[in-house]
Amino acid sequence: MFLAGDAVHTHTPSGGHGCNVSQQDTYNLGFKLAGVLRSQLNPSVLLTYESERRPIAQELIDLDTTLAKIYTSDSPASFEEVKRIYARVSDHGSGNHICYGSSLLVAAPEACDVGRASGLRLGQRMPDAEIINHASGGLSSVHAQLKANGRWRMLVFAGSLSDEESIKQANSVGEDIAELLKSVSTTPDRDSTTKDFQVVLIHAGNPADLEPGALHSVYYPFNKTTGYDYNTVFAATSVAGVDERNVYDIFGIEKSSGAIAIVRPDQVVGWIGGMSDLDRLRTCLDEQQLAYIIKT
Repeated sequence: MFLAGDAVHTHTPSGGHGCNVSQQDTYNLGFKLAGVLRSQLNPSVLLTYESERRPIAQELIDLDTTLAKIYTSDSPASFEEVKRIYARVSDHGSGNHICYGSSLLVAAPEACDVGRASGLRLGQRMPDAEIINHASGGLSSVHAQLKANGRWRMLVFAGSLSDEESIKQANSVGEDIAELLKSVSTTPDRDSTTKDFQVVLIHAGNPADLEPGALHSVYYPFNKTTGYDYNTVFAATSVAGVDERNVYDIFGIEKSSGAIAIVRPDQVVGWIGGMSDLDRLRTCLDEQQLAYIIKT
């Protein structure tokens, strides 16, 4: 039995915080249940629902208790106390402060190389940044690629791809990624629209200098019905007058070395490593430090 929603949180109906937390609860539980029912995830991952969401529910109750005391007190709260409480309310309301600990679905720091992407945090929601579609030149964002369809994402930050050597390295990594995904997928016969993992490449070069055909097919998957998927390769950009930093700057990734991040279906970062760390990721999967896919 799983408890979720506003009715299981004992707190006053104010501020909309219960609604926010309830939706986060069911989003967290939903992708795990779907993964188990589709034989994508080990049933043991369902235990992470309580370990991840119960502390958030308790935080909601504690915050509500504090607010209720302030509202009903005969003596007004000090300005500093109001500032402190407001900061807590703001953080809790957005949910951006939430950071899940190591579990079957969040790798331990020692199983990663978190320094490859210093702007990302294990167990926390993937931050957003503007990117450009390599094929069309259209402006997009990282979050726009993380649709809620139950798929895991492997975000490959391949660096500048400005010369033959860097392209060769990215394609070598692409070959390794293809082999890794074959070994962990429960449905190797599915087409690119329904596979458990989606690979998204984000490079730091000029799209005009790189032909799509120069990249490994894992970055441009082919579907017998719809053809090539051109919404899987993107380039870094900055929006003039808004934020002069690009996705590499925001995520703390060096253009010269790149990085790889695994993102859960709920947009939470599950693993971080370098371009040459796929063996490390494979070990993580094999040891079920990350229980993505049931081994057959």
